[in-house]
Amino acid sequence: MEPKRFEVARRAQRAGGGWVLSLIGVDQETGQEVDMGGSEFPTNDFISEQEAQDDAFITGDVWMHQDVAMDERMALCTSMTWNLWCNLVAAFVTTAILCVPFIVVLLVVRGLRNGRMKVGLFF
Repeated sequence: MEPKRFEVARRAQRAGGGWVLSLIGVDQETGQEVDMGGSEFPTNDFISEQEAQDDAFITGDVWMHQDVAMDERMALCTSMTWNLWCNLVAAFVTTAILCVPFIVVLLVVRGLRNGRMKVGLFF
């Protein structure tokens, strides 16, 4: 079940005041709205009523968009991983293409210096 909306309501004054954030989702079987939990944003000497209310609304908005952002990050990571693997393969192939002739030349020169090779690789 995913949250469809959120509500911010006043917290009981006897509980210290502040705000309560509730996530509301829809039960797929019954179609009824269900309270999915939430959080409390109390006030104190350092946090005013307005700050607590702002925090509640910001947190609710973040919670509502968290799944979408996570999906987008996962898609980005997947594409970045794919690009990384493609780049690694391309680098390996490029290195092989550039290095193999160089290694062959080194082996031929080394073989000629050591007297093991007279003319070339295949003679």
